[in-house]
Amino acid sequence: MIGYSDQMYKFVFIFILLIFLIFCFSSVESCTLGEYPYHTVILSEDTFVTYTGCESSNGELVNNYLLHLEISRGTDSVKTSRLYMASKVGSQFLQNLESIESVSKLSKRVIRILGMNPGPMTLQGTNTYLVGTGAKRLLIDTGSPDIAEYQSILRGVLEQTGISIERILLTHWHRDHVGGLRDVFNIAKPTPLLHKFISNNTSEGDNTFLPDGASYQYVSDGDEFQVEGATLRVLHTPGHTDDHMSILLKEENSMFCGDSILGQRSTTFEDLSSYMKSLELIKSYKPELLYPGHGIVIENAVTFLCEYIQHRNSRDEQILETLKKSENPLLIEELLSAIYSDISDNLLIAAKRNLLLHLGKLEEEKRICKIDNKWDIPQN
Repeated sequence: MIGYSDQMYKFVFIFILLIFLIFCFSSVESCTLGEYPYHTVILSEDTFVTYTGCESSNGELVNNYLLHLEISRGTDSVKTSRLYMASKVGSQFLQNLESIESVSKLSKRVIRILGMNPGPMTLQGTNTYLVGTGAKRLLIDTGSPDIAEYQSILRGVLEQTGISIERILLTHWHRDHVGGLRDVFNIAKPTPLLHKFISNNTSEGDNTFLPDGASYQYVSDGDEFQVEGATLRVLHTPGHTDDHMSILLKEENSMFCGDSILGQRSTTFEDLSSYMKSLELIKSYKPELLYPGHGIVIENAVTFLCEYIQHRNSRDEQILETLKKSENPLLIEELLSAIYSDISDNLLIAAKRNLLLHLGKLEEEKRICKIDNKWDIPQN
């Protein structure tokens, strides 16, 4: 190992540690994701790894590989919520999802290449899209890092069709959308240009997966890009993340909506007020189709968007009605008990986070107020 940099030592150590822990402690917590077992290995009190392996019919683990790997850090509530989602709820979601082909020609201008990174938060996997009709296309998102199957499929599509990737648009900074950048750069020649919105989030992984020598060309709301057969307008649609973009394909009046909208499940968000405004913005274009970051293509897009918006508005109204009926201001725990009375204890942490986001939005709109850690309707 003489001559290796400190970074290489660190990488080798972490890799060996992960493999050792996965083989030795994969029984810590597991459940079945369809035909795959989904394991959670706790590395420390604030770090855990989730992964899947291929299991034979007799239950013997025959191919222990990292199909989906995620190291998560955060507050206790976030850790516990993600751990539960990874090991419990995720199995239920994946078992009920509609199958998606690894490569699908969705329209004259759009080819979807599945990221081959299934999981409870990525559903069937990240959808990446080749857009255009000519020899030079635009790629939307790159999937997760180090997914050999995705790399092979993308390379095959480019070689068989004789097309190249001129630009890459990244809908937002999450690793399952930007993580495959280096892998795509190894495949796509000449080197594509990179575009995304800038983020104010200090925890953003903007530069984590940037190939050596590459840099982002940051976009502004309304910027347009053209390749043969396709004109794309980028729209700033924050909420899921502050740098989130949606992309209008003008020739089809369809919308690549990233993680603002998912094909078969409601999404998560950082800022509910911004998120609701973004949904209204997307709806204002009256798109024919929605191409989501995860899940199936959404037809009847306007109706779907109205349902998404109504779901969130209904939760607001439920909170307001609960406060109106109460004789006294309510603690967050009291609101949680009243509004989420029918869910299991394991989901309460995620429900509390969701409730806090709704309360923050309502307070911003001056429809409720907070006094001494209790919530109430303002007195006129």
